[in-house]
Amino acid sequence: MAIDYSGFVRLVEDNILDITFTKADGTDRNMVCTLNPSEGVVPEIKEGHNDSSKSSVTVWDLEAEGWRSFRFANLKRCCVMIGVD
Repeated sequence: MAIDYSGFVRLVEDNILDITFTKADGTDRNMVCTLNPSEGVVPEIKEGHNDSSKSSVTVWDLEAEGWRSFRFANLKRCCVMIGVD
């Protein structure tokens, strides 16, 4: 099942995701991320943090504990993590 930009943003706003995307240098990167403030580790999400051009997505990387961006077109895999404490 394919996901569009808006669907991905809604999914990451409500869940913790395990994603894989291709970086600008051509290598793949795995990341556990969210935009869900109820996770307690995400700084306040500022309006317009994700761009209106829908070319890139900015998410909170739970492992690196920082904001990370990637090109949405380079998203290869997206899994909702269930039962994460």
